Amino acid sequence: MHNNGFWAEIQSRLSKNDSGVLVVMVQATGSGPNAPGAKMAVWTQSHAMGTVGGGASEYRLMEMAKTFGDDPEVHTRLVTLNHDASETSGEPSGAICGGTQTFVLLRLDAGDHATVDALAKAEAQQRPTRLLITALGMGFQPLDTAQPGSNWKQNTDYWMYEETLFIPPVLTIIGGGHVSLALSQIMADLDFKIQVFDDRSGVATMQKNSFAHHLETLDYANLPDSISLGNDSYVVIMTHAHRADEAVLKRFIDLPLTYLGLMGSEKKVAQLRRNLLLEGVTPEQLNRVHMPIGVSIGSQTPHEIAVSIAAELIRVRRKG
Repeated sequence: MHNNGFWAEIQSRLSKNDSGVLVVMVQATGSGPNAPGAKMAVWTQSHAMGTVGGGASEYRLMEMAKTFGDDPEVHTRLVTLNHDASETSGEPSGAICGGTQTFVLLRLDAGDHATVDALAKAEAQQRPTRLLITALGMGFQPLDTAQPGSNWKQNTDYWMYEETLFIPPVLTIIGGGHVSLALSQIMADLDFKIQVFDDRSGVATMQKNSFAHHLETLDYANLPDSISLGNDSYVVIMTHAHRADEAVLKRFIDLPLTYLGLMGSEKKVAQLRRNLLLEGVTPEQLNRVHMPIGVSIGSQTPHEIAVSIAAELIRVRRKG
């Protein structure tokens, strides 16, 4: 879900004495739109931002939020929607995809100012923060280090939802050409933190790239050691030169990355594989590299190629 500025918008509305309801998906089983952590804020003037899946179920939740917001004695409410007309548990959503989803509806008012202010600040700084919601309301906890994820606990007397916020996956693009620019735009809309490196000065597509969080011109031999590694770290190699591709790939091939991919034709990739095998790179090392990069959709233009790469990144992110 694309939520850049989500908490800042809530902060702005609360500062204007607006009131609303935060809707958070906290649990899901089977098939259904979106996933735990999806959020939507519904305001008194029939305005909503964010999404918890769209369609009939989202409309139903919006109507519940508007009614729920009228009762000042109730601060939170749990709602379970089922997406299968044959199921008897929960409330029917109007969808037929077959799963069930549980949502927390949380009143947003002046009492939430401090928490929302802290979350908006952490959002702006992309500082890891734990969001906590119970029947008593919403809280937060700053974190030094954390992994993304959420947790839902419920028994007959108590329920609690916690989620780690503001740990975006990091996409490092080596090469700042046309596909790099198009891919930066797409992945920014998917809440990736993007950094782009190129070894050429004055590249027009680098200058036009307003979507990346970091742009830098340097010799590829001097790529920084600070490039994000480990969980939710993605590296895409798309330099302007065959030899540069080889050198950069050798630099990254043994690093602990979620994803490593290289753009090129079948012929280019075959030649690169032969060269690297002769240099001592093992077949096992090469087999972990996605090359040619992207999902095969017959793409030709830079934007089409970027779409195919984005699809592959999403598939890896969601399925591992």
